[in-house]
Amino acid sequence: MGLYAANSLDLVCQQILRDNPDLPFPLTKDNILVLGGPFTTNLGTSGRKTRLVLNGKAGAGFTGRREFFYDRLDLSKLFTGITVVFEADGTAATVADLLPALNEQYGLGLEAEDISNGSTALSYAYQPTIVPITISASSLAYTGSLSVTWTRKPSGYYPDSGPGSKTMLIGDMNAGYFGTVTQAEFMTPGDLYDSDRATLGNFTPVVNASLFWIKFALDGEIYYFPSTTLMTGVAWNALNAIGAVHGDSQYPWVVKTGDGNNTFVNLELPRSSSEDPMGPVRNEAGSVSARIFNKLHANAYGTKEWDSLAFDLSALFIWMNHYDNGTTDSVYAGQMNQATVTSVKEAAAYNWRPMLKLVQGEAVVIPLRNVQGESFGRIVPPAMSIDQTRDPSMPVRMINILGTFQRGITAPTMELPRLAAQDTVRSPINLKAAIPNGGFRYMKITVDVNSKIPLSSLDGELPEFQ
Repeated sequence: MGLYAANSLDLVCQQILRDNPDLPFPLTKDNILVLGGPFTTNLGTSGRKTRLVLNGKAGAGFTGRREFFYDRLDLSKLFTGITVVFEADGTAATVADLLPALNEQYGLGLEAEDISNGSTALSYAYQPTIVPITISASSLAYTGSLSVTWTRKPSGYYPDSGPGSKTMLIGDMNAGYFGTVTQAEFMTPGDLYDSDRATLGNFTPVVNASLFWIKFALDGEIYYFPSTTLMTGVAWNALNAIGAVHGDSQYPWVVKTGDGNNTFVNLELPRSSSEDPMGPVRNEAGSVSARIFNKLHANAYGTKEWDSLAFDLSALFIWMNHYDNGTTDSVYAGQMNQATVTSVKEAAAYNWRPMLKLVQGEAVVIPLRNVQGESFGRIVPPAMSIDQTRDPSMPVRMINILGTFQRGITAPTMELPRLAAQDTVRSPINLKAAIPNGGFRYMKITVDVNSKIPLSSLDGELPEFQ
């Protein structure tokens, strides 16, 4: 199949050379000009099915106008017995957008100018879908038609995108579609109501077994939207008071969802216009209807670009925008596809279909809500064994010490001081004695003592020096 990977003009040159082997000069897409054709008339006796009028460029080997006869490639016969199946890019919107994937897989060189239905819009093709490719009568190299089976490649995989499929089917994070999510996978109206009865207690959940959720991306965020009314008896100003109009509540809602996880969501209303307040417009380019909702159905204003779902399009519900009708307390109300436009008072009870924006709960601190518990047993103390044996090397404090003397303590021997011969007398000694009064006279005796002691008299010993 790689033989046909060139574009049509290049293939024409090859086909003319094939069908005219005696041609004395080469033909290439760079040395010819197409003056007319391809024609299927005035073929004469050529035995070929196509006529083409060419003019040679300078150096082509021929000059002037010249006719060539050849047979174009019949695309239907080229793939006889072959089922053409391939995946195309997730952004493919028309039949012409399929050609790059078809060419790459089957070795062709088809261009948008070669087919007559290139502008035909494609369906979403999340499952294998048959699409006809019809060759244009003006194609130089091809004729016939071909039915191909194609599947749209997913746009991406988002593992942290919450309950439901993590694969984005079409679009991107600016505006993309993941598919639908059941109540069992996500939540029921009662689940949302029970998540914070203190705040939502005045609203009335609507029990509807057919309700499902639409999972989509918008402006970089993941949203869920109910297919029908979620609750009734809801006023716009009551929602605004709890931060559920613009999604600016202090804390997100925490709901136990069907996947077994606690899912964090913010509540807000869908935007019906990029202006606030807004006039009586429908399907305004900045509205969620134009960007998301109307791509999912085939009713009024629906394009069925992404899916063909069965919505509740009859019930009106309140939207984010105020309605510019000369009053200051009216807000917009309308159907999901905006086929009907009206207004209600901010304080009037009405239907509620909120957009639930997924919040990554790891970075959110929230207060505890509706915490309940019950005892289901007692705490058993752990078994403990205390070893009371004392470590023999451990110091022990001594208390209550008693004892007895084993022997008496001898008093120390004390002697009176006496004059020693070796003592140095440094001053005269005066001795005085008291003589009893008996008629004697007192006497004064003076003794002079030499303070130096001759060492020769001591025989080399000082017995008193210890």
